[in-house]
Amino acid sequence: MGKAKTVSPFAPKTLPRMAPISGVRFATAEAGIRYKGRTDLMLAVMDPGTVAAGVLTQSKTRSAPVEWSLALLESLHQRWVLLLRGLSEEQWSRAFRHPDHGRVGLERTLALYAWHGRHHLAHITSLREREGWA
Repeated sequence: MGKAKTVSPFAPKTLPRMAPISGVRFATAEAGIRYKGRTDLMLAVMDPGTVAAGVLTQSKTRSAPVEWSLALLESLHQRWVLLLRGLSEEQWSRAFRHPDHGRVGLERTLALYAWHGRHHLAHITSLREREGWA
């Protein structure tokens, strides 16, 4: 068995019993990536049309520093502004067919994108405040 790891001070003392999530099946395995002798790998299998998001904060696998992703996102938003400011009224009226929501217009899509970003920021901000993180 591997060396015991210190449990994070942010880890909950107990885990809640989770209700089944429609359209999602979970499986776990002992992969030995982070811990020996306990499950440390999760697989989620989702039915077509199911949408999910998640964040991992620690990993033994290679990844870029989070600052790289933040800089990329900032650059993407600058490009969006240039593109969107250049659209004609006719281009703004265009729509596409979403498999779950039918016809969706560009204005609605952009409004949802903006709301979604603010929504995630509010989750992060409230968690930081609640936990007293700097």
